Amino acid sequence: MGALAVLGIVEFEGEERAVTAARRYARRLLEQEGIEDWEASLVVTELAANAVAYGGSGKFGLAVSVNEDFVRIEVGDSGPGRELRVKKAGEEDEDGRGLLLVDGLARRWGAVCGETGTTVWVELERRPASSGVVEEAGR
Repeated sequence: MGALAVLGIVEFEGEERAVTAARRYARRLLEQEGIEDWEASLVVTELAANAVAYGGSGKFGLAVSVNEDFVRIEVGDSGPGRELRVKKAGEEDEDGRGLLLVDGLARRWGAVCGETGTTVWVELERRPASSGVVEEAGR
């Protein structure tokens, strides 16, 4: 396993619209490297949304790194440190499924929680972007 190469680090305002910007930023970086990005897009969306919802009113940061085996996504906020856990949401619950999704996609993940914030990191299998065109159903 080789060293991680940082593709990009950026900071966003802690607002809902920043979630979309974070996802687009990560996708662009991975597409430029020829790496499949759909799993990373889901992970960035979930982690950025959590940073906005629970990270206080401050900013959040996003880092995207790769090596030959995996893609590493890190999202950090400046809110009060909090315990993260995968929980089982009930049928009527409107939230609580995000970390379950992250856990299912990740080869490994974890969090560093402290008084100055929480950083969640996720490692995803590195896969080359598909070069084929997806055919529309019914054609």
